[in-house]
Amino acid sequence: MSDGPSTLDFHAPPYLVRVGGWVVFASAVVAGLYAGIQVAHIGALKDAALIVLVTANTLFIYRFGIHIAPRIADMFRDFPVAGRDPQAAVDHLLGDRTTALPAVVYAAFIAFAVWQIDPWRETPDLTIWLCVFVFVNNLIVGTVIVGIGRFWQSVLREMSTLDLRILNLNRAPMITLLRINSQIVMATALVACLSILAVVLSDYAVDPIILVFSVSALAMVVATYAVPVLPLSNLLAVKKAQELDRIERMIDAHIRHLGNQTPREDLEVDIDKLPSLGDLVNARDLLLKVRTLPPGGQISVSAAAIVTFLSFMPSLIDYTMRKFF
Repeated sequence: MSDGPSTLDFHAPPYLVRVGGWVVFASAVVAGLYAGIQVAHIGALKDAALIVLVTANTLFIYRFGIHIAPRIADMFRDFPVAGRDPQAAVDHLLGDRTTALPAVVYAAFIAFAVWQIDPWRETPDLTIWLCVFVFVNNLIVGTVIVGIGRFWQSVLREMSTLDLRILNLNRAPMITLLRINSQIVMATALVACLSILAVVLSDYAVDPIILVFSVSALAMVVATYAVPVLPLSNLLAVKKAQELDRIERMIDAHIRHLGNQTPREDLEVDIDKLPSLGDLVNARDLLLKVRTLPPGGQISVSAAAIVTFLSFMPSLIDYTMRKFF
């Protein structure tokens, strides 16, 4: 880890804290209005699960953004470009006012899709309020989607310049990147899970839409994991191959020397200055055991297990509800 400020010296972007806070507040207000109007129109709260889960999702996304922002800034200290000003770099991800327009466009698209589905055909006023509710709650989702895209861009831009060592994968910034990406993946999976569950439990007659929405949400989860990890894995695989080639050339030089064969011409040192044959064989065997996919071993495996569980949970709950209730 490079010298400099610690995670405690970084903070969530003021724009995210301020505007996100207002969105959470607006979400709660609109949820209350929508629920009250629904009870007044039909005498019951048909989609209470959707109202609660979507509102909870908005609060979770907001709190997670505040939680992860200083940790991303701390990681950026080890990036050549972003490390010049880590706080400014993370402000660009989550605290840039230019994220407002794509967030509004995204939220409007989701609200328009709900309008087209028209789950309240018998009560048009409720469809309008449902669209307003969905629009407000997806404002922060749109902001975070833009932030994730910028996070990918920053990581991919600087990945090839990072000081990665194949025999020390537990050093910064790789281990930090994997931990942060795992947290983002698990948070994305939880958001997708709650969103799918909200639609499933709403009892709307939109089964084809649930399928499309589920596939889209899971695709986002997979992309959140794969976009940073696969290029990192490929980079580590190249470094592993290069290191194996270097060691195997030295092993071959020892074998040639023992067999009184012509020495290799591509070695930069004399044979007597090379590590012993036993040490080289041990180093090669150690390298062969290093996993480059997934990099990080237990971190990636744990994230994959949690994501898999969250992905299937809405279907399991839906099946249980239909089977026993």
